Amino acid sequence: MNTSESLDKLAPALVNAQGNMPATTKDGKGYNYTYTTLDQIINKARPVLVANGLVIVQAPVSDNGQLGVTSRLLHESGQWLESTIMAAPDADKQKVAIQAAGSIITYLRRYAYAAILGLADETDTDGVPTPVKPAPGKVEQPPAPPRPEPNVGSTTGPLHGRALLDAKQSKIADARAALEESVKNGVTTLGEVGKCATMTGLYTSWIHFKNTLTPNDETGNEGYSFPDNFKTTQAQKITKDGALVVFDWAVARKVGG
Repeated sequence: MNTSESLDKLAPALVNAQGNMPATTKDGKGYNYTYTTLDQIINKARPVLVANGLVIVQAPVSDNGQLGVTSRLLHESGQWLESTIMAAPDADKQKVAIQAAGSIITYLRRYAYAAILGLADETDTDGVPTPVKPAPGKVEQPPAPPRPEPNVGSTTGPLHGRALLDAKQSKIADARAALEESVKNGVTTLGEVGKCATMTGLYTSWIHFKNTLTPNDETGNEGYSFPDNFKTTQAQKITKDGALVVFDWAVARKVGG
């Protein structure tokens, strides 16, 4: 994350904005999950941001075949902070190139917009039917065996194209929600971020996750730009905003790679 030299005016404005930010609901539906649409996030956040002299500007970027979004939170004083998230377009034969690019940019904008404001989804229970008890004398049939979950870390198997991307996004959304729950008090450990990252199916272990964050001259992995005194150890404390930024950055790196 990059920032202006000073944040003394932006920081209190953002704190006040977050304290007055309305909750969002999951009003969009995917393959087997629900999510909060970008339209809803922007429409709910914009009045609070404007009231505090804040605005978010997002722009698509590209680099070495990857697409991304740079999000900058601006204060009326001119102070700012920004971050960029990148991902590679999924191979979807049902969409032309421009449609695939539009889908991934919208997806990244939604996550980046919510992340930079610290927004979290609330489960929308409206319209969920009440469970019906079986009538007397009827034998309740046992539930069908669970269907095996797709291997979202692979491009082989029965799921391809849009179905594979939706399944992968569902895993990522669930894992991020678990991370937000773990850091609701404001501080967590890097190990907890890694634990939630493994839930996405993109990582197999803490070491696998750590290697993504650590620069490696042999592989050319630039790693995550931690402060000089930050060590990628499992017990390293990390703030709520930092945890979400690291999670989104690491997930985007694996989705793109």
